[in-house]
Amino acid sequence: MTDQTEPTEQTAPVEATEQIEDAEAAPDGDVAEAMPVRRSRSTIVLAALAAVLLAFGVTMTVLYEREASARAAGDRAVAARDAQLAGLRAQLAQLQTQDADLRAALKAAQDKQLDPAGYEQIKKCVQETAEIEKAVAEFLSDPNVRSGIVPNGTVVRVVPRGPGNLKPSTTCTDAAKFLK
Repeated sequence: MTDQTEPTEQTAPVEATEQIEDAEAAPDGDVAEAMPVRRSRSTIVLAALAAVLLAFGVTMTVLYEREASARAAGDRAVAARDAQLAGLRAQLAQLQTQDADLRAALKAAQDKQLDPAGYEQIKKCVQETAEIEKAVAEFLSDPNVRSGIVPNGTVVRVVPRGPGNLKPSTTCTDAAKFLK
């Protein structure tokens, strides 16, 4: 009986090797499907490392693009702020020029303005002249003066155009109204 068990054992391994040889002989490339490919440990580590490097590269690219777009937006904001600042500086220069012109005009007006003592003297002069003009106007409106009768002690000068053209000056009387 021992003879029978041995051939049985031999037939089973022979059949497995025949299947392998038949699979290798298939021209369609079904060998990979039929038989799983065993990968070495270094191949798996290398594939994992490549995947990690790819993920790292994609991550760094995304971060770089975000930073570049943020910097470009910041640069645009700075450029807009610089343009606005330049416009404001131009306005400031224009306003400073106007300020200097107004200060010069104010200084000139203040130089022409009378001091309080001079104003009072001119006011007094104008008031006195206005009183004299009123007296002359009253004198000339007297009907006796027009007819040629002059009170005693009054000196009358003859006006070259005649007494009919003699009119009193009211310049100081009119100006007295405008004094404070």
